[in-house]
Amino acid sequence: MRIFHSSLLRLPTAGLLRLPTAGLLRLPTAGLLCLLIGGLISVALFYAVYAQARPLPPVVADTMLIEAARAGDIVTINNALAQGHTLNRRGLAGRTALQIASAWGQVAATEHLIKKGADVNIRARDGATALYLAIIFDNPTIAAALLAAGANPNQIGQDNEVPLIIATRKGLLAHVQLLLAAGANIEAGDYTGRTAYDWARDNRHRAIMTLLEQAEHKND
Repeated sequence: MRIFHSSLLRLPTAGLLRLPTAGLLRLPTAGLLCLLIGGLISVALFYAVYAQARPLPPVVADTMLIEAARAGDIVTINNALAQGHTLNRRGLAGRTALQIASAWGQVAATEHLIKKGADVNIRARDGATALYLAIIFDNPTIAAALLAAGANPNQIGQDNEVPLIIATRKGLLAHVQLLLAAGANIEAGDYTGRTAYDWARDNRHRAIMTLLEQAEHKND
């Protein structure tokens, strides 16, 4: 009777305590780990696109002209054009060679493509312009070259926002100066109805607020 009684106590107790406990501990831990990894990836992608100074590299190589523009390789740009590549044709990402060069901070390639006749105001498939990309990735030298070549300072880009609002929201003083000098409309609003001055005030960009106030007084 002692042996039988002992086995009754041991076997069910072991089964009830070990198996469910292991399952309860493992599954939530795995789920939390997946959520943590997913969150880290999302944050990394956000900063890669919006906070860093360079865009993400392509997963698949684009056309000869597009890749040459990305690399700032003027010799290959000339070779691609000589082989019949169309200057303003959009690549796999829906952007032209000039837009790619602008996004990747390739000053010499940007200037060369402009000299070759690249359209400075054409919009990418996602709505971005070369000027929009120069501002997003904080390339004031490229923005200046585009504006000097006739880029429209009031043309809406991605998200249907004008360049001045983008530059102001990001606190990019040099870009704001360039845009105002080129005739940017300080009264233009975004989809929320806010103007560049509203964004400068809300984000406490005091130097930009001063510039916008001065521009407003000049217009009066």
